[in-house]
Amino acid sequence: MDLRTRSCREVSPQQSTRSTPRRAFTLIELLVVIAIIALLIGILLPALGSARESGRNIKCQAQIRGIGQALLTYANDYRGLFPPTMHDAPDRETGRLSMIWYDENRLGRYLPQIDSSNITEGNTRSNTLGGGVMVCPNHSAGGRSYSMNYWAASAAAWRLDTSNNRVTGFKPGSNPFDASEGTRGAGFDTTVENSSSMLLLSEAWGLFSSETAGLTGTTWFSIGQVGASAMPAQRFGAGFGVTSPGAFPGDWFGRAPEFAGMATPGGLRNYVPFNRHPKKGRATERLAGANMSFVDGHVAQFKFGDLVDSANQSTRKVLWSPKDFSLTN
Repeated sequence: MDLRTRSCREVSPQQSTRSTPRRAFTLIELLVVIAIIALLIGILLPALGSARESGRNIKCQAQIRGIGQALLTYANDYRGLFPPTMHDAPDRETGRLSMIWYDENRLGRYLPQIDSSNITEGNTRSNTLGGGVMVCPNHSAGGRSYSMNYWAASAAAWRLDTSNNRVTGFKPGSNPFDASEGTRGAGFDTTVENSSSMLLLSEAWGLFSSETAGLTGTTWFSIGQVGASAMPAQRFGAGFGVTSPGAFPGDWFGRAPEFAGMATPGGLRNYVPFNRHPKKGRATERLAGANMSFVDGHVAQFKFGDLVDSANQSTRKVLWSPKDFSLTN
C-alpha cells in the first residue's frame, strides 16, 4: 500500500464533514449585556439632554444679540437714541396707535417679520414683530420672548397736542403724569457710562396671547418694556418684588403655558424669567438663568443670585439706569 492509500483510510468521510457545535449565550450573559446597555443609556441620555439645552441657550443668546445689534443700528440712525415705548401714541406715518421698539415701523425696518399673529389686520394698534429671532427656544409657545429696558427708551410717557395733532414724548424719569418716576431711575442713550453693565434688552414673560391662532396654536408675546416699576433689586424679584398694579398686564394668568401651576396673578413679581436656562421650575421659582443684552453690544447670562445679594440689594452687575448707584433695593 502506498502513502496515498494510507492517508485516505485514516480520515473517514464522517470525520471530514462533521461541524463544530456552537455554544449558545447563557441567561446570565444576556442579563449582563442588557445591564451594560442600560448603563450606557443612563450615562449618555443626560449628556444628550445637556447638549440639547446648550444648543437652545446658544440660539437664544445669538438671537438676543441680533436684536440688540438692531437696536444699536436704530440708535445710530437716530442720534444715539433708542426707540420709544409710547403705548397707544398715534403714529403719523402709519395712522395706527402705539410707537414701541418692536413695531414693524421701528425695528421692523431692521429685522424680518415672522409671526404677525399678535395683532390682527383690523386692530388699530401698530403691527409688532414676532417669531424667528424674537422667540427664545425655551419659551413655551412663545411668539416674542424679549423686552427692552424701560429706561433705555427715547420716550415713554407722551402727550398729544390737539392743535397740530403732534405727539410730545417724555424721556423716562421725566414723566409729567408720575412725579415719583424720577425717584426710580433716569433715561439714557448710547453715550451712557458703564455701558457694559447697562441693560438694553432682557428675556421677558409672554403676557399677551396672539389675536389669531397659527399652525401651532396660540402664541404668547412679551410687552414693550420691563423695569418701569419698583426699585432695581425688586425688579429682579428681591424682597416683595414688583407689586405695582398693572406691572404685568395681559391675559396670561391661567392660560400661558409658562405660568402653569401659578395660584394667583399676584405670584408673578419679577420682570426677568429666571427659569429658562436651563428650563427649570415654575415662573415663581428662580432656579436657572436668563439672557440679557447690554448697551455695549455684548450678551451675558445671569442667575438671580448673581444680581441680588443676601441683603436683597442689587449687586449692580446689571444696571437698570444711571441712577441705580444712588438707589437701594
